[in-house]
Amino acid sequence: LETHKKKPSLEPAYLTEKMLLRRSTSASSLASLGLVLAASSGRSRSVASALSTVSSAVNNARRLGGSDLVVSEACLGTMTWAVQNTRDEAFGQLDFAREKGCNFIDTAELYPVPLTDPNYRAGATEEIIGEYVEKIGPAQRDELVIASKIAGFFPASPVAAARAYPDAPHDPPPDCRLDALSVRDAAHASLRRLRTDRIDLMQI
Repeated sequence: LETHKKKPSLEPAYLTEKMLLRRSTSASSLASLGLVLAASSGRSRSVASALSTVSSAVNNARRLGGSDLVVSEACLGTMTWAVQNTRDEAFGQLDFAREKGCNFIDTAELYPVPLTDPNYRAGATEEIIGEYVEKIGPAQRDELVIASKIAGFFPASPVAAARAYPDAPHDPPPDCRLDALSVRDAAHASLRRLRTDRIDLMQI
């Protein structure tokens, strides 16, 4: 786990208090923290491979913290997709952002917002991104840095229910927690919805 740290080769992106799960961190050290490296299917791009995205018209490319992730200066937020924005509008935003050199997409297992909307369904935003990823294909997906988030403690949570029981009622819903089992289940659920073999950045 790392916080913001400056690298000499590329200006790092600004980070908030969110902690970053580095792809380069060894599985053994993660295990010692009680975490499960479920957000990767054994596929880890090298620094040289990550840097190659700079040549793909990434706008104001910089390294993200102490990781090997190379991201655009701007990050496309997605929290309104599936409630305040339709799938087609989301696809249009993604296309426009990529045309402008944005390769950094941020989402969360909890999205969309607001949770009080009658059409709210946990994970629906990730599903839209997954449909887009499938549409553009593996080569173009590799040009993107997709970040997601695991929900913290949330009693009787529809977010936790959507991890293991996405299509079935669960009464009462389980709690969201940040134990090893919850992190693993959240990562697997996000991988499934995003239709990808890895989550480039998982925020806790």
